[in-house]
Amino acid sequence: MLKKYGFTKKERLLKRAEFDRVFKNGRIVRDTVLKTHWMPNGLEYSRLGIVISRAVKTAVARNRLKRLCREAFRLNKHVLPKGLDIIIIPKIQNATLDVVSKSLLSHNERMKNAK
Repeated sequence: MLKKYGFTKKERLLKRAEFDRVFKNGRIVRDTVLKTHWMPNGLEYSRLGIVISRAVKTAVARNRLKRLCREAFRLNKHVLPKGLDIIIIPKIQNATLDVVSKSLLSHNERMKNAK
């Protein structure tokens, strides 16, 4: 059983093939903050992958965005639908945790309606 607010290795998309499968066969939800690719994974839990463009110039900024996305997922995964592979692509560089969380939750509503 997973901890409610943990973020274990099995909750991550790690392999290129997993990312490619979601990009090729998944659905897309977007707004001004995030672009989210998602598709069902047949598991009892959702998994997260994060893609940050090199357009975000410094590694410090890229790593900060990754941390924000992971934290938003970790804090809101009990609200998100189960059994999805989710890839988040941040669209703005100076995002805050609050902005990313709100965007992810708005995507959540659209994912639930489309499921």
